[in-house]
Amino acid sequence: MMSPPGEKTACRLRRAALLLMTVMVAACSGIQVNQDYDPATDFSRYHTFAWAPEPAQKSGNALIDSPLMDRRIRTAIETTLASRGFAAAADNRPDFLVTYQLVVRNQIEVTPAGPAFGWGVFPYGYWGYPYPFWGGIDYSGYVDYYQEGTLIIDFTDSETQKLFWRGTGSRRVSRQSTPEKTTAEVNRIVAEILAQYPPPAGS
Repeated sequence: MMSPPGEKTACRLRRAALLLMTVMVAACSGIQVNQDYDPATDFSRYHTFAWAPEPAQKSGNALIDSPLMDRRIRTAIETTLASRGFAAAADNRPDFLVTYQLVVRNQIEVTPAGPAFGWGVFPYGYWGYPYPFWGGIDYSGYVDYYQEGTLIIDFTDSETQKLFWRGTGSRRVSRQSTPEKTTAEVNRIVAEILAQYPPPAGS
Protein backbone atom coordinates (compact mmCIF):
# COMPACT_ATOMS: atom_id res chain seq x y z
CA MET A 1 0.00 0.00 0.00
CA MET A 2 1.48 3.32 -1.08
CA SER A 3 1.72 6.20 1.39
CA PRO A 4 -0.01 9.48 0.52
CA PRO A 5 2.29 12.13 -1.05
CA GLY A 6 1.88 14.38 1.97
CA GLU A 7 3.04 11.66 4.33
CA LYS A 8 6.10 10.92 2.19
CA THR A 9 7.02 14.61 2.18
CA ALA A 10 6.65 14.84 5.95
CA CYS A 11 8.86 11.76 6.39
CA ARG A 12 11.55 13.23 4.16
CA LEU A 13 11.43 16.51 6.07
CA ARG A 14 11.61 14.66 9.38
CA ARG A 15 14.66 12.68 8.25
CA ALA A 16 16.33 15.86 7.02
CA ALA A 17 15.73 17.61 10.33
CA LEU A 18 17.13 14.68 12.32
CA LEU A 19 20.21 14.56 10.09
CA LEU A 20 20.74 18.30 10.57
CA MET A 21 20.51 17.97 14.35
CA THR A 22 22.97 15.05 14.29
CA VAL A 23 25.49 17.10 12.32
CA MET A 24 25.07 20.04 14.70
CA VAL A 25 25.66 17.88 17.77
CA ALA A 26 28.70 16.19 16.19
CA ALA A 27 30.20 19.54 15.21
CA CYS A 28 29.99 20.75 18.81
CA SER A 29 31.41 17.64 20.46
CA GLY A 30 35.09 18.36 19.80
CA ILE A 31 37.71 19.73 22.18
CA GLN A 32 39.21 23.17 21.61
CA VAL A 33 42.76 23.37 22.96
CA ASN A 34 45.05 26.34 23.39
CA GLN A 35 48.23 27.28 25.18
CA ASP A 36 50.03 30.30 26.55
CA TYR A 37 53.63 30.51 27.69
CA ASP A 38 56.67 32.69 28.23
CA PRO A 39 58.67 32.59 24.95
CA ALA A 40 61.90 33.21 26.91
CA THR A 41 61.50 29.92 28.78
CA ASP A 42 64.14 27.22 28.34
CA PHE A 43 61.78 24.25 28.29
CA SER A 44 64.65 21.78 27.97
CA ARG A 45 65.58 22.29 31.63
CA TYR A 46 62.31 20.86 32.94
CA HIS A 47 62.40 17.09 33.45
CA THR A 48 60.77 16.26 36.79
CA PHE A 49 57.47 17.42 38.25
CA ALA A 50 55.38 17.35 41.40
CA TRP A 51 51.94 18.56 42.37
CA ALA A 52 51.74 22.02 43.87
CA PRO A 53 50.73 21.93 47.55
CA GLU A 54 47.55 23.98 47.08
CA PRO A 55 44.38 22.02 46.15
CA ALA A 56 42.75 22.34 42.74
CA GLN A 57 40.29 25.22 42.44
CA LYS A 58 36.61 24.27 42.42
CA SER A 59 34.43 24.72 39.35
CA GLY A 60 31.19 25.30 41.25
CA ASN A 61 29.55 22.30 39.56
CA ALA A 62 28.72 19.57 42.09
CA LEU A 63 28.89 16.87 39.39
CA ILE A 64 32.49 17.81 38.61
CA ASP A 65 33.89 18.87 42.01
CA SER A 66 34.34 15.42 43.49
CA PRO A 67 37.27 13.32 44.75
CA LEU A 68 36.52 10.82 41.97
CA MET A 69 36.96 13.44 39.25
CA ASP A 70 40.03 14.87 41.00
CA ARG A 71 41.71 11.44 40.97
CA ARG A 72 40.82 10.93 37.30
CA ILE A 73 42.36 14.23 36.27
CA ARG A 74 45.49 13.82 38.39
CA THR A 75 46.03 10.27 37.15
CA ALA A 76 45.53 11.35 33.54
CA ILE A 77 48.04 14.20 33.90
CA GLU A 78 50.63 12.02 35.63
CA THR A 79 50.25 9.21 33.10
CA THR A 80 50.41 11.53 30.12
CA LEU A 81 53.47 13.37 31.41
CA ALA A 82 55.21 10.04 32.07
CA SER A 83 54.44 8.92 28.52
CA ARG A 84 56.05 12.14 27.28
CA GLY A 85 59.29 11.44 29.19
CA PHE A 86 58.70 13.51 32.33
CA ALA A 87 59.20 11.82 35.70
CA ALA A 88 57.63 12.43 39.08
CA ALA A 89 60.31 13.93 41.35
CA ALA A 90 61.54 11.37 43.88
CA ASP A 91 63.67 13.78 45.96
CA ASN A 92 61.09 16.51 46.64
CA ARG A 93 63.06 18.79 44.35
CA PRO A 94 61.00 18.89 41.14
CA ASP A 95 61.87 21.10 38.21
CA PHE A 96 58.28 22.27 37.91
CA LEU A 97 55.00 22.16 39.80
CA VAL A 98 51.67 21.14 38.32
CA THR A 99 48.24 22.54 39.12
CA TYR A 100 44.88 22.34 37.40
CA GLN A 101 41.48 23.93 37.65
CA LEU A 102 38.06 23.42 36.09
CA VAL A 103 35.83 26.27 34.93
CA VAL A 104 32.20 25.76 33.91
CA ARG A 105 30.28 28.50 32.10
CA ASN A 106 26.73 28.73 30.80
CA GLN A 107 26.67 29.35 27.04
CA ILE A 108 24.06 30.18 24.43
CA GLU A 109 24.41 29.24 20.77
CA VAL A 110 22.09 30.73 18.17
CA THR A 111 22.08 29.24 14.68
CA PRO A 112 20.07 31.19 12.08
CA ALA A 113 17.84 29.01 9.93
CA GLY A 114 16.30 31.56 7.59
CA PRO A 115 15.18 33.14 5.47
CA ALA A 116 13.33 30.11 4.14
CA PHE A 117 10.81 30.02 1.31
CA GLY A 118 8.09 27.48 0.57
CA TRP A 119 8.42 24.03 2.06
CA GLY A 120 10.85 23.66 4.96
CA VAL A 121 11.34 22.17 8.35
CA PHE A 122 12.27 23.59 11.72
CA PRO A 123 12.77 21.74 15.01
CA TYR A 124 11.73 23.07 18.38
CA GLY A 125 12.44 21.98 21.92
CA TYR A 126 15.75 20.71 23.27
CA TRP A 127 16.43 17.96 20.72
CA GLY A 128 14.03 19.28 18.10
CA TYR A 129 10.85 17.86 16.67
CA PRO A 130 10.44 18.53 12.95
CA TYR A 131 7.31 19.99 11.45
CA PRO A 132 6.66 21.06 7.84
CA PHE A 133 5.54 24.53 6.80
CA TRP A 134 4.54 26.07 3.51
CA GLY A 135 4.75 29.55 2.06
CA GLY A 136 6.10 32.87 3.19
CA ILE A 137 9.48 33.79 4.57
CA ASP A 138 10.61 32.38 7.92
CA TYR A 139 13.53 33.75 9.90
CA SER A 140 13.37 31.19 12.72
CA GLY A 141 16.58 29.77 14.18
CA TYR A 142 17.95 27.32 16.73
CA VAL A 143 18.73 28.46 20.27
CA ASP A 144 20.84 26.05 22.31
CA TYR A 145 21.58 26.53 26.01
CA TYR A 146 24.49 24.47 27.29
CA GLN A 147 27.42 24.41 29.70
CA GLU A 148 31.02 24.60 28.53
CA GLY A 149 33.74 23.13 30.71
CA THR A 150 37.38 24.23 30.51
CA LEU A 151 40.25 22.27 32.00
CA ILE A 152 43.30 24.46 32.72
CA ILE A 153 46.70 22.88 33.39
CA ASP A 154 49.49 25.11 34.71
CA PHE A 155 53.24 24.50 34.98
CA THR A 156 55.16 26.67 37.46
CA ASP A 157 58.91 26.88 37.99
CA SER A 158 59.58 25.31 41.40
CA GLU A 159 62.37 27.77 42.25
CA THR A 160 61.01 31.08 41.00
CA GLN A 161 57.32 30.18 41.53
CA LYS A 162 56.59 31.77 38.16
CA LEU A 163 54.04 30.33 35.75
CA PHE A 164 55.79 29.43 32.49
CA TRP A 165 53.16 27.37 30.63
CA ARG A 166 49.37 27.08 30.61
CA GLY A 167 47.35 24.64 28.52
CA THR A 168 43.58 24.70 28.20
CA GLY A 169 40.95 22.40 26.74
CA SER A 170 37.29 23.35 26.37
CA ARG A 171 34.22 21.36 25.37
CA ARG A 172 30.55 20.98 26.17
CA VAL A 173 29.82 19.45 29.55
CA SER A 174 28.16 16.08 29.08
CA ARG A 175 27.38 13.39 31.61
CA GLN A 176 28.89 10.06 30.56
CA SER A 177 26.87 6.88 31.05
CA THR A 178 29.54 4.95 32.98
CA PRO A 179 32.61 5.74 35.13
CA GLU A 180 34.76 4.02 32.50
CA LYS A 181 33.52 6.38 29.79
CA THR A 182 34.06 9.38 32.06
CA THR A 183 37.65 8.26 32.67
CA ALA A 184 38.24 7.75 28.95
CA GLU A 185 36.92 11.24 28.20
CA VAL A 186 39.15 12.82 30.86
CA ASN A 187 42.15 10.96 29.46
CA ARG A 188 41.37 12.22 25.97
CA ILE A 189 41.03 15.85 27.06
CA VAL A 190 44.24 15.78 29.11
CA ALA A 191 46.16 14.10 26.28
CA GLU A 192 45.07 16.76 23.77
CA ILE A 193 46.02 19.59 26.13
CA LEU A 194 49.46 18.19 26.96
CA ALA A 195 50.14 17.31 23.32
CA GLN A 196 50.93 21.02 22.94
CA TYR A 197 53.81 20.81 25.44
CA PRO A 198 56.57 21.70 25.04
CA PRO A 199 55.92 24.34 22.40
CA PRO A 200 57.94 23.94 19.19
CA ALA A 201 61.31 25.69 19.33
CA GLY A 202 61.16 29.16 17.88
CA SER A 203 57.33 29.32 17.97
